[in-house]
Order: sequence, then C-alpha cells, then structure tokens
Amino acid sequence: MCKDKYILRLTNTVIGNEPADLSTDKSVVNIRLPAHLRNKGKCNVKVISIHIALQNAGLTRVIEDGVNLVCIRSNIQQLGHGNEQNGFNQILGEAVVESDTTRAVSINSTEALEFTCPNLPDVIELERMAYDKESGTPILYKANNYTTNPVPFQVVLQITFDEDHNDK
Repeated sequence: MCKDKYILRLTNTVIGNEPADLSTDKSVVNIRLPAHLRNKGKCNVKVISIHIALQNAGLTRVIEDGVNLVCIRSNIQQLGHGNEQNGFNQILGEAVVESDTTRAVSINSTEALEFTCPNLPDVIELERMAYDKESGTPILYKANNYTTNPVPFQVVLQITFDEDHNDK
C-alpha cells in the first residue's frame, strides 16, 4: 500500500486571484487550506524547501544588520519538544545570513525536516522570525519588513495523511 502525497506551496505573496491574508507588519501570513485537506487527521509533513527574501525592491531589509539567523515559524503541530518555543516545536527551518548584503536565503539542511503532525490546522500561519542579536540570550522576534509592501517568502511542504491508503 502506498499513500498519496500532497504538495503545499505556501507564500506570503500571491500572483493568482486569491489575496494573501497578511498581518499589519507583513511578517505573518494566514493561508486557509482547501476543504479536501482539512480534518484528515494524523499526517507526515516533510519540508521540501523554504526561501526567504531579506529585502524588498527598494532595498528595505526585514532584519537588522548583524543578524545571522532567520527562520520560518508555523502553527503546524509537531510531535516532539523544542526549547525555542517553550516546549512547542514550530520552526519549519532556519537559514544562515552570510552578510548584511545578503538579499535572500534558503533553509540550511542536508536532509529535509520531517515530522508527524496530529492534525493540520484549517488555517496555516507562517511567520518570518529572526534571533535578537542585542540580548545576552538570543530570543526569537518577528522579522518585520518595515514597509507596506510584503517581502516574499515561500514554503513548500509535502503532506502524507495516514488515512490515505491506495492499493497501487
């Protein structure tokens, strides 16, 4: 038996006719899943890719100079533990910012993050985050884009639901 694999391409910018539901500071996007992907129960989530732009066309950066790590946080539940988020594993991937002139980054990994999710949320929330370079203990903060224009990020996920069995 094999299971169907669903690809979710999620972004904070939309080219089609569906507008992105962005927070006021443009660091968070809420994406409503189609009905056929909701309430399907336990699934395996594999992060295929994450790309994060760090500045817009006007060269306004979403992070301060000297910040070395950016990441994408989500509300997709992950079995496990993460001390970054007070016990909740919510980081889908992080990227190293090589220099203050770096314009875009991709997640750094030799193998994709893969995890079990008890149930996908009806609305997936994605948030661009960075580590505060000023504090003695680095903490995550919103990587706001300080502009009224969204600075793009894209997350591609592969979802396999436990309930989808095919006799192929």
